[in-house]
Amino acid sequence: MDFKKYAALWLAGMVGAALLIGTAGASLAGSKYGSRGYSYITAQSKYGNGTISAPVRSAQYGWQVRLPGGVWIYCELNCFQTLRDQTVDFYEVIGEYGGS
Repeated sequence: MDFKKYAALWLAGMVGAALLIGTAGASLAGSKYGSRGYSYITAQSKYGNGTISAPVRSAQYGWQVRLPGGVWIYCELNCFQTLRDQTVDFYEVIGEYGGS
C-alpha cells in the first residue's frame, strides 16, 4: 500500500470513531426530557435496592448526572453506573472496596 491508501484508511477510521462517539453520547442521554430540557436516565440497583431516575447533561469535560441533593457529578464509565453506585447501591459499593 502506498501513502495515499494509508491516509485514506486512517481518515475513514477517524471519521468512523467520531461518529461512534457522537452516537454513544446521544444514546446515553435517553429519550425522556424534563421541563428544563435535560434528558433523564433510570438506573436499577444490582442488589435489589430499587431504581432511581436523574437528569444527565453534556458538560465541558464529558457527561454529568445530577444526584438527589442537586449536585452534578461527572460520569465515570457511564452515567447509569455512576448514578447507581452513588445512590441506590452506595453502601454495597463501599463494602466491595473494603470500607466499614
